Amino acid sequence: MHNKEGQYNLYDSLSRNNHRLAHLEKAIDELTQDLPGKDDASVAKILLQRAEIYAKLGRRDDATADIRSAVQRGGTNRDIVKTAESLIQKMYVDIKDTQAKQKSSQASPEDSPKLRRYKDIIRSVADTDNETSNIKKLIVSKDFVDILQSCGDPAETSDVKTAAIIVITSTLNSRSMSEKQENGSPLLAKVTNIAGLCFKQCFDSGKAADKVNAFSTLTVLFQANLSVGAEILNQQGLLEDIMDTIDFEKIEVQVAFANTLAQACSDSHCRKNISKHCSSWLATKASSKSEKDSKLHISASVALTKLSNANDKGTDSTGLDSSATNNEVDHLASAMKEHSISREQLSETFRDAIKDSSTDSSQLLVAVEGLAYNSMEASVKEALVNDVDFLSRLFKLAQAKEGLSAMLFGIGTILANVTGYLPVLSEQQKQMKKLRDLANAKGAGKGGKKPKEDEEDPRDQDEAVNARIAIVVKHGVVPTLIELSRNKSNNVQAVTCQTFLNIISPNNHRGAIVQQGGAKCLLQLVGAHQTEKLDYINVASQALAKLAITMDPRIAFPGAAAHNLVKPLLQLCQDEKPLRNFEGLMALTNLASMDENIRARIYMEKGLPIIEGLQFSENEMIRRAATELLCNMMFAAPVFESYSDPKQPGAQAKIKLLLALSDVEDFETRRAASGALAILANSPGACTMMIKENGYQRVSQLLEKDENVEVQHRGVEIVRCLLEHGSKDAATSMAQQGVHLKLVDIVKNCKVQPVRGAAMEVLKQFSQNGVTDFNG
Repeated sequence: MHNKEGQYNLYDSLSRNNHRLAHLEKAIDELTQDLPGKDDASVAKILLQRAEIYAKLGRRDDATADIRSAVQRGGTNRDIVKTAESLIQKMYVDIKDTQAKQKSSQASPEDSPKLRRYKDIIRSVADTDNETSNIKKLIVSKDFVDILQSCGDPAETSDVKTAAIIVITSTLNSRSMSEKQENGSPLLAKVTNIAGLCFKQCFDSGKAADKVNAFSTLTVLFQANLSVGAEILNQQGLLEDIMDTIDFEKIEVQVAFANTLAQACSDSHCRKNISKHCSSWLATKASSKSEKDSKLHISASVALTKLSNANDKGTDSTGLDSSATNNEVDHLASAMKEHSISREQLSETFRDAIKDSSTDSSQLLVAVEGLAYNSMEASVKEALVNDVDFLSRLFKLAQAKEGLSAMLFGIGTILANVTGYLPVLSEQQKQMKKLRDLANAKGAGKGGKKPKEDEEDPRDQDEAVNARIAIVVKHGVVPTLIELSRNKSNNVQAVTCQTFLNIISPNNHRGAIVQQGGAKCLLQLVGAHQTEKLDYINVASQALAKLAITMDPRIAFPGAAAHNLVKPLLQLCQDEKPLRNFEGLMALTNLASMDENIRARIYMEKGLPIIEGLQFSENEMIRRAATELLCNMMFAAPVFESYSDPKQPGAQAKIKLLLALSDVEDFETRRAASGALAILANSPGACTMMIKENGYQRVSQLLEKDENVEVQHRGVEIVRCLLEHGSKDAATSMAQQGVHLKLVDIVKNCKVQPVRGAAMEVLKQFSQNGVTDFNG
């Protein structure tokens, strides 16, 4: 009996523990999937919340990664830094307690004096009252040198390295960096000088480990503050000195250097120096395919890719940086030509690395980054989508739970690029392009760069893009995008939304995308960010609008989904881009045709003023779409009342506008406006307002012989209502406009029975009101 009771207690304890674990795992999923990522500070807070849960689950590596990312995003926010520091402290206190309970006598790295010291420094840097004085003391202390070395030391523990990066990021982005010193220069200049001396000391030691440390730390500095890293790398003679000996260094030193160059390419001055001094070396390493230096091969390829893709002021036909001088372009072009390197070959390197399951995570990230740059090339796009093994591997990487935001952003960028359409240029943009091409042609005649050809690559034309979209949809891009959307990074969500918009653009895949959960995913993305002004949310809304325009809303957006779609579509109608306005209106028109509840929701979300405002757009298609939506909205009681009751503010002006729109050249606009008037005419008040606006004459125009039968039908209905509410006076006035004779012509010649029948009934009303001369 005693044993049985103990067994029950054991089961109960296990059950409670499993329940707790399940609860924590659910909390992680909710943070990852549902919590909106706002600005960097908000995203950092979310990361810290998730890090705390990871720590409770014993997943220290995940917790550390989230803390590091949080500080990189929100390092200027003292509260975030303090929270990160307290999490680190708590995490290792918990570890210490656990180890004490296990009576382990072995000291752990987490309890090292270095880590404790770094945590104290994090706390001092975050001290609001003494920030400047504490940072000034820090940067001249030995601790600062130790922290710099810890950032790049490959032998350092991840926990110490994370704490070091927190200190560097917080310090380099603090407000005190702009404080003036006695010599008038900002404090940041002093920090840069100290970091530069540390780099030189490490590099000059002659030891391979120190050089790896130097380059790795410089890479961290580029990430923390681009100007600091650039100032160090651009020191006079530094790159020349490095290049004199780099070929004699160990592979790990060369890899670290190549990684630094790849990071440095984000700075235009660094690009110029790298292009001048390092092009040949990078091309040599990028063209080497030895298994011994595969990491260097990939890292050099990324740096070369960034150099050739840089486009601060646009790129020329070779894809080179047009902001560079001719000599600098020549250095890079010559190096690539000498080693027969093209973008296609660089991309093949990255593609092979991604397909190789033995590629480690750091090189995988580098390969994805390189391919994200090169996938803007038409030839590369074609090669990628036609490699089924590559697509399969890429999709698996995106759906891996441990995927880092940087890698997911790279994957999303690749997908957005290969499915992207060429932008549609306005007439003004086309003219500017012609002028630019002309200027380039003149430059080419003087020895300048060759201008880009007027004709675009056929692999970038719509037909080719449609074919690529068909391939990626077939091989599972939708589930991949759904997984990417769960990442809280704004950048990842932005490329996810853009890819969704791309693949939804062709009509023939929309049903499959909805079936696979694409519409639901987009609604969740939009719903999580409705209060934020993020352009990519309007991209997601535009994708939803395309679905709502061509698909039955009851199928694409069942239940509450259709109601949840109203607000983002109304926001789309207020976007600066006319196409988004138009598609938002068209989608709402389709939704408004569903039922009374949707129309009520549009009205409750203050949609009426938005719709009415767009009726004054300079764009004819937008005016038409707004009028068509308004016609559908007339079945909503409050909208009907606002137009039909003369006592309502602006009602008379609204009727006047509808009468004017019923007489425009565009048939669809006339049809919608006359349709709205036909509905409103059932109200005596609306009829009275129409008559005040010379309504008899305007309605008569709807019945002209050469008018479309649909507009004629609406005109007949308006006449019927005017007769019902105006009696003999209305009949006489309309007879003076020849309305009854036009009705006779419709009865004789119209081939649509319902319209002919309606006209016959209205003629009977004329007869009953004393108009009997139907022969003209």
